[in-house]
Amino acid sequence: MLPVPPPSCALSFRQGALEDIPFMDALQKEQRHAVGFFRYQQFVDHIEAGGVLIAESLKQEAKSLKDQSGVDSESSSFKLPSSSFPSSASTPLGYIIHRDRYLKRDELGVVFQLNVRSDVQRGYVGAALLQAAFERSAYGCRLYCCWCAQDLAANRFWEAMGFVPLAYRAGGKGRKLEERSLKLEGPDSEASGFKLPPSSFPASPRVHIFWQKRITSGDSHTHYWYPFQTTGGALRADRLAFPIPPGTHWSEVRPMEVPMVDENGNEVKALPAAKPKRKAKATPKAEPERMRVFVKGKFQWVDVSDGKTLVPSSQPAGHDKDVVAPEAPARPKLKVKPAFLRLNRELRDRYLEELNRRPDLTLALDGKYDASRALPEADSLTMLEEPALPKLAA
Repeated sequence: MLPVPPPSCALSFRQGALEDIPFMDALQKEQRHAVGFFRYQQFVDHIEAGGVLIAESLKQEAKSLKDQSGVDSESSSFKLPSSSFPSSASTPLGYIIHRDRYLKRDELGVVFQLNVRSDVQRGYVGAALLQAAFERSAYGCRLYCCWCAQDLAANRFWEAMGFVPLAYRAGGKGRKLEERSLKLEGPDSEASGFKLPPSSFPASPRVHIFWQKRITSGDSHTHYWYPFQTTGGALRADRLAFPIPPGTHWSEVRPMEVPMVDENGNEVKALPAAKPKRKAKATPKAEPERMRVFVKGKFQWVDVSDGKTLVPSSQPAGHDKDVVAPEAPARPKLKVKPAFLRLNRELRDRYLEELNRRPDLTLALDGKYDASRALPEADSLTMLEEPALPKLAA
């Protein structure tokens, strides 16, 4: 693998601050087709946990980005007022949200979002952000992973950075996917030769690919790992992760349906996405005769029915409330059948055992660039020596 080329401009990295949230939110909205949506509180939580890195370029160097990237920043759709940037002598170009501990595993880190401005893309800014996140991770963190939708061109970036596609899971249902090509643009597009026909993308559901990489240079013994089941994420649904067999390209996998059970253990089919209930229109009815009277110390509207009964009413005539349709019963929480959980867990263990035992299965999956970190050797570390005890007098 080749070393990662230097970025198109000199970069500096710093921890994210609350003042960076307007920039991050505007950038994720511009790239909303390629990244998951984060709410304001999610940004705050990751910033307070120290999991946000901001890539910046000096203002005098930002003028040359137009010539180096080939894209005019003024023509870009990304617009943000200057007051949204932190008060510093640099301009933010992108950010990464990561964590060096994922799914309660000390050796596994995760990338939640990696976002770069469109006018500096393909300038190795994202690769530099990724390397900076690796360098700042804990010593015991030896693997990094991410989930990426199958129909996004970002999969080519993770593949070039040396990430290995280990597993996949079903994504959200009911979302219409755009028929887009994953072929790279630029001088390397013909060399890659990767292009999917439009008919290859299913209408629903989406597929998420699980990518993983050993982040330490020269590391060949750390075992790969992936979760066989996920219950969190934006969907908050119970899903199974299936392995991608060696020799099968990540673009060829398709979602699988598994039996689901309700809270009582009864097997049911997966329910379709719930549709919002519309309010029923008010049924026309004859307006009763009303009059305003002084009742219990205040004026109220009352209905005169046959001149005998007075019915208090809080609304005047002609303002009857709409009749609301009865609410639908709550959707049951579905879970994967326990028998399939045990089988999928055994499948995961057997697959990883064979994959980690035979390094030749992943040699063909090495990326184009070596985006790894270099750890100091144990011999070069200065060890503290215990002070010698003073000798006692004879």
